Amino acid sequence: ERAIHVFSQHASRLSRQQNWAEAREYLEIAYKMCNSNDHLKYYTCQVLLDRAMMQIEECPSHPLNSLPYILECLSISESRSMICEHAAALALLGRVFLHIGSYKR
Repeated sequence: ERAIHVFSQHASRLSRQQNWAEAREYLEIAYKMCNSNDHLKYYTCQVLLDRAMMQIEECPSHPLNSLPYILECLSISESRSMICEHAAALALLGRVFLHIGSYKR
């Protein structure tokens, strides 16, 4: 778990520096670590949300590119009754729809 936090923190720092490629690599490593153990699904959701946020920041003109990460997070969080992660993913989905001008959704 500690290693996942370390990789996520490195990715966060790199994304603030707009070093997107390296930040993606760190999040990919964290994602693989999360998927190696079924007990780490909570962290999988956090990594997916981080990846979706980074995608939106990296390319704000194409927010739909973040949808795969958001939808996977929604799926995991719903199946495991992870209420906070589910709410965070729904809020991020709302932000994506706001970006594309789809206010009714």
